[in-house]
Amino acid sequence: MESELREAFELFDRDGDQSIGAKELHVVMQAIGRNMELNEVEANIKKIKEDQRRMNGDSDVESDEDLELNLDEFIKFISEEMMQNDIKEELVEAYRRF
Repeated sequence: MESELREAFELFDRDGDQSIGAKELHVVMQAIGRNMELNEVEANIKKIKEDQRRMNGDSDVESDEDLELNLDEFIKFISEEMMQNDIKEELVEAYRRF
């Protein structure tokens, strides 16, 4: 699955800067069936960046890069979202059976 996500990243990284912005990620999210609003995507990216700063002990102020994910961040985020989506679908299916 990682190779597919890497290909998707390269496809959506149109300017080749090794990062995907919120608008590009919004399109990816819709493609995998996660109908997030753009502001939700932005909030998720900011949370990822804040968590990273906290883990690294950084106290830097937000920048334009806070609305972009690199390849590793993208793979981690999309993998988690896809897993959550799969779990939700399984729960709905289990509920229907009962």
